[in-house]
Amino acid sequence: MAKKRAPSKRPANPPRADPPLTEYRRKRDFARTPEPSGDANASPTGRLYSIQKHRARSLHYDLRLELDGVLLSWAIPKGPSLDPTVKSLAVRTEDHPIEYGEFEGVIPPGEYGAGAVMLWDTGEWEPINEPHRALEKGDLKFRIYAEKLGGSWALVRMSGARSTGRDWLLIKKKDDAARPRAEFNVCNEQPRSVLTERTIDEIAADADTTWTGGHAVSAPGARPRATRRPGRTSRLDPSPLPGAIPATQPRGFKPQLAETAKTPPRGDDWLHEVKYDGYRLICVLDDHTPRLLTRNGHDWTDRFHNLLPALARLPVGAAILDGEVAVLDHAGVPDFGALQSAFRRRDRAGFVYYLFDVMHAAGHDLSGVPLIERKSYLERLLRATPEASPALHFSDHIRGKGPTVAAEAARHAMEGNVS
Repeated sequence: MAKKRAPSKRPANPPRADPPLTEYRRKRDFARTPEPSGDANASPTGRLYSIQKHRARSLHYDLRLELDGVLLSWAIPKGPSLDPTVKSLAVRTEDHPIEYGEFEGVIPPGEYGAGAVMLWDTGEWEPINEPHRALEKGDLKFRIYAEKLGGSWALVRMSGARSTGRDWLLIKKKDDAARPRAEFNVCNEQPRSVLTERTIDEIAADADTTWTGGHAVSAPGARPRATRRPGRTSRLDPSPLPGAIPATQPRGFKPQLAETAKTPPRGDDWLHEVKYDGYRLICVLDDHTPRLLTRNGHDWTDRFHNLLPALARLPVGAAILDGEVAVLDHAGVPDFGALQSAFRRRDRAGFVYYLFDVMHAAGHDLSGVPLIERKSYLERLLRATPEASPALHFSDHIRGKGPTVAAEAARHAMEGNVS
């Protein structure tokens, strides 16, 4: 007697994931809000990173990481910190369209997220672990290549009875980009937009400019206002710097020399840097070809072969940079004796170029630009070229606290500090 075969069970249809940006679009009425509904599929690199400072009902910072054609988003109430001991709360929010990563302006009152938005930082990110599995597991590790933040980071999802699954922690990993918060609070020290150099108050005051369709527009009758899309070119364009003047680049440059003082100056108008025990050198870049000159104008280019490829890769074809070349000992402290020994060796390797100023760039004389603005621009140039490390270093500074900086330099047996 033949047996009847039971009909095979059809597998149940797997639950369909919502289309990208469903929640983002659900929260917004695009007949009323000027925000983009999201048309771009990806940025040129597919790894856009940005942080926007957003003054809505409360001030916060929005971290955005591009993945699969959208911007994964986290709201950071207190902002990011370069201090590895600080665990910053980061609340996962809805994915945003790629165009949102280029936004700076004012969202009108009555709209979702109404208020001033600043493009506080932008660049690229690189996952360290596989990002899809890492997000599912709740432990995403990544690197940032940008203007204000850099190095390795982690986003760790919080667990526990009260956890909603939306609460994460943003943590800076220990590396060369880490800074103690007591020494350098990046949100306080770098409060301006990387796109327009404005503060959040200046953006909010410019109420005649709002955002629509991915670009800024002016209200009828308002004064015309130039806008620029962010990107590598706009971020590294020196023309918006206050005091920058179009000018032909000179072939040489006479650097300003320091004078000795018994005590450091006081007040927040002063910037204090470490004094490196090395050789002062001016780098003149011409069509990405570097020349290294002493402060008296002698050409020492052939003495520093290991620095030349890194300088040639800087994302500016023509510039005049000021800095100090040193050789570091085993503790990472400049050692003048080691520097002299390196000169005597045939390979002449191991030189590190600490850059602390830029006086001319991309056809603009920057000598009339405030020092802190020049240094900010110089740091952007170096951060945009991560492959130039470890040969090139940005010589950072501390604003104010002169006596404290001098005491720390003495404690670490440094040669002194420059104010």
